[in-house]
Amino acid sequence: MFKAIAGWVIKFKYLVVSFWVILAALMAFTAPSLQEVSKLDQSGFMPADSDSAKASALLKQYFPNESASVSSLYLIIYNHSTLNQNDMDYAHSLSLWLSSESAPAGIGEINSVFSHPQLSSRLISPDNTTMLIDVGLLQSAQDQQSENIITSIHAQITNMPDGLEVFVSGEAGMMKDLYAALAESIDLTTIVTIILVSVLLLIIYRSPVASLVPLVTIGIAYLVSRGVLGYMAEAGVNIWSQLDVFIVVLIFGVGTDYCLFIMSRFREELHKNQTRWEALKTALGRIGAVVSASAIALIVGLMGMSIARYQMIQTMGPSLSVSIAITLLSAITITPALASIFGGKIFWPSKTNATRPEKLAVSPSKDKFRFWNWVGTITTKHPLPIALVIIGLLLIPYTQLSHQRLSFDTISELPQDAESVIGFNKLTEHFNIGEMMPATLVLADENGGNLSNIAILAELADLTASLESLKGVDAVQSVLQPDGTAASGAALRAANQVLGLIPVESSGNTNPVNLVSDQTLAGFEFIRTYLQELGQSFPWLTEETSYRDSISSLDNIIDTLQDIRYAAQIDTQLNTLTGQLRQTADALRLGYPAQA
Repeated sequence: MFKAIAGWVIKFKYLVVSFWVILAALMAFTAPSLQEVSKLDQSGFMPADSDSAKASALLKQYFPNESASVSSLYLIIYNHSTLNQNDMDYAHSLSLWLSSESAPAGIGEINSVFSHPQLSSRLISPDNTTMLIDVGLLQSAQDQQSENIITSIHAQITNMPDGLEVFVSGEAGMMKDLYAALAESIDLTTIVTIILVSVLLLIIYRSPVASLVPLVTIGIAYLVSRGVLGYMAEAGVNIWSQLDVFIVVLIFGVGTDYCLFIMSRFREELHKNQTRWEALKTALGRIGAVVSASAIALIVGLMGMSIARYQMIQTMGPSLSVSIAITLLSAITITPALASIFGGKIFWPSKTNATRPEKLAVSPSKDKFRFWNWVGTITTKHPLPIALVIIGLLLIPYTQLSHQRLSFDTISELPQDAESVIGFNKLTEHFNIGEMMPATLVLADENGGNLSNIAILAELADLTASLESLKGVDAVQSVLQPDGTAASGAALRAANQVLGLIPVESSGNTNPVNLVSDQTLAGFEFIRTYLQELGQSFPWLTEETSYRDSISSLDNIIDTLQDIRYAAQIDTQLNTLTGQLRQTADALRLGYPAQA
């Protein structure tokens, strides 16, 4: 089959080369860029049943107003001395512009000391050197519109007062700097890869022409692959925008190997004084199957990534497989086509024997492969020791596997001179950074139950205490402690709620007609139900005499209310219940911290 392919390529060599060159040019100039149509936002690749995806869905469902802003960016207003009136006026004008119609589209709610003065303690640092303006965004931080907003903000930040600095940071600012760093890394990787491959080919072939053939083949394969993947992303296939860095390394790696195999075999056949056509057919006929098998094995391996749950990995395998397939096709067509055009001259300045124009054989050198002959001899004579030594060397890196640590520190991955990093460091120095970018835990009852009942609140109290005990957790804000302190949730503690149930002694309402109303009866039944639920949530409380007496008194009151004949006894029993409820509250205060 590959001999037939070689014959076809030789026959239409100029057409083959022209086709690939035109295709590469079209892809380079007309295909959509991966950065424009693919995804940088990794959250878009998360499985729908992942914790973060489910939490985001719950927030959007039950807190639509709070989750209206999809992402945010921070404007850090900083003066190393102290923020003066000129600085405040400048920050105010910037805040007004962000809220005006002239601001770019995509901006949501603005949180600043000017729009929310009550937040001044959280938006201005204690040393009065740093101010934070929180800008909500209506799209993902990785969206192009978010980048456009940051560009507009930079254009707006001009003529600042002396000593004032303004930094753009937060989620969107970091993503913009991360994207720029990745793009720079891709460019650097591409340049370094091309240089290394070029040097390697020059060392191997010692011929500029022979070195250019693989570079041309690989370059065309790279351009075509990027174009095809760009069209795939435009059609709706999830492709990570930074796949470029993998494509460069993979295509240049395997493409160089494929071209080396074909060129080396072609050179060997020329040594046998075959014509260039016969040499190409023989070379591709023998090495084509080997190269194809290598590519197919790699494609199958990469396709195995499609079973991953994380969609970025899931889609990366097939995307890279497409690149490998294109590289294989270019290697078995472009390389033979160029070889058939140049013939033995492709290895210039190596000497050739040219008895006839169609016979171009490269003169073999006796000492040229002395080193590799020695390597082959040693390996075949001592296969087991050589294999053990090589395996041992390959295992050395695995000794450090236990030191591998996962990191969620995006800041450490960015250049330290990036604007978002400098701004974030200012926040860290002058604010409690945990309050600026907290982690959010979403609780939901799958059965649609009421999360405000006593049992759930008791579990929430335990969960809050557990979270506070974790290393690195400074404070936990919840319905039980809205500002992160226990004092802020005092009204929700069981002891204080029991005190709230105590009737007002000074009411002096002893009129039996009022006491036996349906509303009064329902109120006491509610109190009894509450105390019963309290006992279920805090079993130790049922051992308290005051608790049992409270339940007993409530039963008596309800029975009495249901019997009009004993209405006059209610006032006395109410006074008794008041004392018992106070004792129950005291017991909760003493016992809850230790036993709840």
